[in-house]
Amino acid sequence: MNVILPYPNRRIVGIWKTNHMHQALQKLQGFKNHPPLAVQRTGENDHSLILRPVNLNQDLEFFFIWMEDPDLQVNWGLRENSQRLAKHYQLFLESENRQSFLIEKSEQPLFQFDIFLIHFHELYFRIPTTTGDCILNYIILYKNETKHDLKNALLLQLDYFFSYPECRRLWIPVPEDQEALIKVFAETGFIYKASYTARQQRYVLFYLKRADYISKKT
Repeated sequence: MNVILPYPNRRIVGIWKTNHMHQALQKLQGFKNHPPLAVQRTGENDHSLILRPVNLNQDLEFFFIWMEDPDLQVNWGLRENSQRLAKHYQLFLESENRQSFLIEKSEQPLFQFDIFLIHFHELYFRIPTTTGDCILNYIILYKNETKHDLKNALLLQLDYFFSYPECRRLWIPVPEDQEALIKVFAETGFIYKASYTARQQRYVLFYLKRADYISKKT
């Protein structure tokens, strides 16, 4: 059973940044292998969940393996082509106001989250938005051995993201057939907004405001 540290005691550690517009999505410089952005102890044999930026040199191999797994759950147009996938992460790592994060446990990647300003997404033209709105995309291997860590991993990512005051609201589209993930997102505080169709796929759209998330933690 996971033991979650209280919100004020979550440890946010060493961050090296440039002066980009959105602080939570700033690119990290100065180290080939960056130290964790945040750490959460799980209470399981002293294991911890670790949040860090994606490192193309060491992580692409895992992503290529994930692409072949039938348990893979995604909410974006992941293309089963290694060259295109590499270009996707290169774009996120080089572009302002986009960042790719990875959750690890015992040095094994578990889940991958992309967060970026909403004006990069098609929803920007469909819903009312404001400054500080971002989208969360994910690559999740929803397996028996990993799914019990998903809620804690998502909370770790949210803790980091919402630790920045300018991160006011996070949107997440979830395919309607991913019922187990819909339940997890709802349990972490995401609120249903609407359903819509894109690329011949039905999505459920959720959002979470920073003010609401912080108030529930205190």
